[in-house]
Amino acid sequence: NYASDSAFLGTVLHDVHVCDDGYELVAAWRSLWMSKSVFKFLPCPSLSVLCALIWSTNFFQLAYTLAESWPLPSEEVDYEVANTGNDYNTRYRTLLHQHEPQNHGAALMILAETNGMETVVREDLAYALEKARAELEAATKGHEERCLMHVMSQVRRGFA
Repeated sequence: NYASDSAFLGTVLHDVHVCDDGYELVAAWRSLWMSKSVFKFLPCPSLSVLCALIWSTNFFQLAYTLAESWPLPSEEVDYEVANTGNDYNTRYRTLLHQHEPQNHGAALMILAETNGMETVVREDLAYALEKARAELEAATKGHEERCLMHVMSQVRRGFA
């Protein structure tokens, strides 16, 4: 997405500011704005500025992903493969997980979702639903909260 969006922005900027026929593109943009836009009561924005602003919103996704997955500086995290014989710290607070720590698996999924790694995230929803079902069937103390945590994890990743 970043590459194609950047190529589109570059093409628009080039056509508007460098090409001899750039004025025709701007005229067509103004005509389209005045006749078809639901915002036609507003003054027509510059095509170049509007495209650049919309392109810059790509970085909100990056900021959200980093806020979901990057450990806070105060956190100690073990990045080795954890096994049952050792005490590894794979849960940590992030900017968006101040009270309920994030874990490596959830951080991996948000990073994979943002980067379009469909083979990694393909069965993540089914996995989360199975975990929620298992919690529900076990019906141990606090199971409702843990079920909700699995669902909310999927919802948060939907924003990435």
